[in-house]
Amino acid sequence: MPDLTPFGFTPTESAAYGALVRHGALSGYALARALSIARANAYQALEGLVAKGLVRRQAGRPNLYRALDPQAAFAKIAGHQAELLDRLEQQLRRQEPGGEPAIVELTGRRAVLDLSLKTAAKSPDPVRCLAPLDFLAALAPAWNKRKAESLSTELWAAGEPADTRGLAISGWVSPERLAGYLGHADAGILLCGRAAIVATLNPGQTAAYWITLPFIAGLCAATFHLLTQNEPAASSPG
Repeated sequence: MPDLTPFGFTPTESAAYGALVRHGALSGYALARALSIARANAYQALEGLVAKGLVRRQAGRPNLYRALDPQAAFAKIAGHQAELLDRLEQQLRRQEPGGEPAIVELTGRRAVLDLSLKTAAKSPDPVRCLAPLDFLAALAPAWNKRKAESLSTELWAAGEPADTRGLAISGWVSPERLAGYLGHADAGILLCGRAAIVATLNPGQTAAYWITLPFIAGLCAATFHLLTQNEPAASSPG
């Protein structure tokens, strides 16, 4: 049964959605029997799911409730969460500067990719990024946006020279050189203003640190410079 509670759904709504996916369209009475809960609680959960867009009500006697399929439900929840995060980001950007610099750990490829994409796409500051080519390609919407807005962007690919997939690659950093400085051949660095993201981008275990501590962010910038100086410029087709 999917657990929807971390995304603003009540436990009963989460259980009701799972039951509708398993059994198909149900009335409030049938759902109450399936979950062994009071009929009033079943109807309350159903109306909550209707309001949140995961269930559709079919008029009749009695009314029947049908769940969106799981992929559609995921898209609905992901879109809503993205909207909430965008709203929060705008509110935080309007705050006066303050608070303590920090190092924040992230785990999972989706979290690292989403943060990198938002950071690169929305920053007015120069952005420099060194990462494996597939990760740079996944950030293509950010690079295209920055190019359209004539914002300074410098991309370096980690790995052996290959097709650049249409990206404006400044050069390549060998896996051996990257591992020598960062301890991983599949690591990456993104520099943006006074912040830095340092990540290990192994497909099976992706993790990253968002860094605003000036000293550590400065070390990241210095490491980026050392890694990219005297490295070959991109000359492969792409």
